[in-house]
Amino acid sequence: LNKRLVVPNLGAFVVNPSNGDLIFVELLKQDDGVLMRQLMADGLSAIEAANVIDRFVFEVNFRLESTGECLLSGFGVLKTGVNGTISFSYQPTTEGENLDGNIAPRNSKPAAMPVEA
Repeated sequence: LNKRLVVPNLGAFVVNPSNGDLIFVELLKQDDGVLMRQLMADGLSAIEAANVIDRFVFEVNFRLESTGECLLSGFGVLKTGVNGTISFSYQPTTEGENLDGNIAPRNSKPAAMPVEA
């Protein structure tokens, strides 16, 4: 929905205007509120949204420190780079873990339960 999405205390994912791929800009870490507002628009409270963001950043940093990479399912791969930097490779077919804490937005509809005859 946005051309840039800042993940506070981690960095920003930016759409490359030349090819539409995503790039990661580690220098843009200051919270601009966009991610928080999006999560709240999806039905989370401010506290829940802040917790999801904090947990995501924690999990990414933990994986980067532990293994040197973090697979973001359907998105790409973050890797530790030179001098503690983070690099990103846009790979929408990446399979990885769900790092959002498995919190479903409140306004999302639950899957229909099968009706037995």
